[in-house]
Amino acid sequence: MKRYITLLASVALLFSLQACDKSWLEPKPLSFFTPENTYVDAEGLYAAVTACERNLRHEYTGDAAQICTEMFTSDLCVIGQTDAVSLANFDLYLLPSNISDSSDKGRCKKFWSEGYAGIKYANIVLNRLDCATFKDEAERNAVMSQGYFHRAIRYFHLVHQFGDVPWIGKEVESPKLDFYTYDRWSILRELQKEMEFAYQWIPEKQPRGRANKWSAGALLMKIYMANMEWDKAIKVGQEIIAANPLMTRRFTSNAQSDKSNLMLELHSVEAKIDPVNTEGLMYVVCVPNNADDSERSQVMRNGIPYWAKTSAIKTPDGKNGVQIKADAADVGTYIDNDFNVGRGVAFARPSNYYQYEIWTEKEASDLRGPNNPLSWRHMEDLYYNHPTLKKNKSKYYGTHLVRPASLSVGDSIRCWFSWPHYKLFVPDPTVTSDRKGGETPWYVFRTAEIYLMMAECYYWKGDNDGMLRYINPVRERANAEPLTGTLGISEILAERARELYYEEYRHCELVRISYTYAKTGKPCEAFGGHVYTMENFSGPSGVTNCKDHGYNFFFDWVDTHNGIYNRGVKFTYGEYVMSVHHILWPIPETSIESNTGGVINQNAGYPNIRENITPKLIEDDNE
Repeated sequence: MKRYITLLASVALLFSLQACDKSWLEPKPLSFFTPENTYVDAEGLYAAVTACERNLRHEYTGDAAQICTEMFTSDLCVIGQTDAVSLANFDLYLLPSNISDSSDKGRCKKFWSEGYAGIKYANIVLNRLDCATFKDEAERNAVMSQGYFHRAIRYFHLVHQFGDVPWIGKEVESPKLDFYTYDRWSILRELQKEMEFAYQWIPEKQPRGRANKWSAGALLMKIYMANMEWDKAIKVGQEIIAANPLMTRRFTSNAQSDKSNLMLELHSVEAKIDPVNTEGLMYVVCVPNNADDSERSQVMRNGIPYWAKTSAIKTPDGKNGVQIKADAADVGTYIDNDFNVGRGVAFARPSNYYQYEIWTEKEASDLRGPNNPLSWRHMEDLYYNHPTLKKNKSKYYGTHLVRPASLSVGDSIRCWFSWPHYKLFVPDPTVTSDRKGGETPWYVFRTAEIYLMMAECYYWKGDNDGMLRYINPVRERANAEPLTGTLGISEILAERARELYYEEYRHCELVRISYTYAKTGKPCEAFGGHVYTMENFSGPSGVTNCKDHGYNFFFDWVDTHNGIYNRGVKFTYGEYVMSVHHILWPIPETSIESNTGGVINQNAGYPNIRENITPKLIEDDNE
C-alpha cells in the first residue's frame, strides 16, 4: 500500500478502493481490503478504521519515529545524529527538493505522505457508509464519527506543519492530477463541524487504541483552540475532566515500592493497560509479539544518549569504556547499562530548555524532573562495563562514567545528556541485547493535557485565576510547588514540556500559538509585549533565511529557548541552524510539479516557488 501514499506527487496515484458500485474492482494479492464482502456492516467498516489506527500508530513507533521530528523542529530537542549529515541545518536540508522521510533528515515528508494516507483510509470509511447496513442510526453515526476523527487528526497536524494544504473531502475514485491548495482556516472550520458531530456520537467506551468520546473531545478542544473558540473549548474540557480524573495515587503492582513513584507508574506499560487508569484518553497500541521493529516503540533507541559509542566514551585513562553487551557474568546486574536503561542513538536529543531551563527551585521536588533519581537518568549514573576492562582488571570497571575531557561537540550532543527515564524506559522481554524499546500502549491524549489546555484557554481570555486553577493540579500531582502571581505563555509552555515530553506534537502546538498571536493581536508578554500580525508571518519578502525576531512567535521562542539552534554549534558534518520561515515545513516539490492539472502552493521563504494562487475555501465548494 505504501507505494500509493507519497502524496501529492503520489496522491495522483492514490487509487483508492472504488465505491461500492464499481464491480470491476477485483481483490488482488496483498490488497488491504476486499470491499465486496467487507464493507457491508459496522464490523466491516471498523476494519477500515483499523487501517487508520495502524497508520496513526506509526507516528509514535519505530526507528526515528515521526514524533521525534515534531520534537526536534521545536524548542524541546535537536536531532542528535552528529556522525553523519542530518537535519541540523534547516537552511540547507529542509527544502522542497529534498524534504525527507529518513531517519537522518527527519520525517517531515512522511508526515505529508502518511497524513494523506490516513485521510485516504478515513475517506474510505466515510464513502462506504451508504453501501453498508446498520442496526440503527447510532451505530451508523458512531462509524461515521471514527472516519471524521481520523481525517481531523491528520488535517489538524497538516495545517500546523504545512499551513495551507490540499483538502480531500471524499474518496478519490480515479487517478487525479488536479489538486488545489485550501485555506487552512477553512479546513479548521470544517474539522470543527465534523468533530462536533463525532463528539456527540462516538461511544464513551471503546477498545484500547480506538477513539472514544473523550479522545474526540480532546481533538475537538484543540480545534476550538486553533479557531480561537475559547469558551467552547473550556466547556468540552470540563466535561472530559469530570469523567476522566487525574491519577493522583499510585496504583500499579509497584505502588508500595520505594524504587518507584507515581510518574514512573503512570507511564509504565502496566499502567497503560490497567482499566483503573482514568487518565488515558487515547492510546496507540504496539502490536504484541510482532517481529517487525517498526511496531515496537523504540523510544529508548530514539530518546536516550548513544552511550555505547566506544570511540566517544573512554575511561579517564583513555581506554574503551562501554559496550552494549556486558560480560556474561554481569548480564542483568547494575553494570549492564543496556539492561537498565536501553541503548539509545539520540534521534531526539533534549535541548538545554528541556534539560535545564524549565526546572527551577519550584520544581526541586518534581517527580518529573532531573532532580528525582528515580525518574531521570544522567550519564554519570551509567557504568564502565567494557569486558576488556574487566579482563585487564581496570580500576574503572564497574564505576560510574566520568565525562571525558576530550569529548567533541558532536559526541557531546549525541552521547552525553540527561533524559526522563520514567517516560522512555520500555523494556522488551523478547530482546536480550541492544534494547530499543518494546511493545506498549502510548498516550496520544491524557487528562493532564486537558488541564493544561484549559489553563491556556484562560490565558487567551485574560483570566489569570482560571490559569492557576488548571495548571496547579498538574503541578501538585507531580509534587511541584503551586504557581502564584501572574502567569503567561512561558509558564504554559514550560508546564507542557514538563508533563508532555515525547507525547505532545510540540512543533504543532508552537505553530498553533503563533497563529493565535498573529490573528488576535494579543501582546506577547514573553517578548516585551510584542504584537504579531499575519503580515510577513514567515519572514520579510525577498529575504533569504531570515533570523530576525518579530515576525512569528514560533521562531522567536525556539531561537530564544532551544539553546542550540543559531548558537554556532558546529560538528564535523554540519551546524545547528533554523530560520523564521521554518515555522512551516516545505510542501514536497515532487507533489507540486506532478500536479499538472491544479495548483498546490509552496510556503513562503522556500526556493523555487511557483506562482501561487489564492487558496480555495471549502465553504465555496459546499455552496
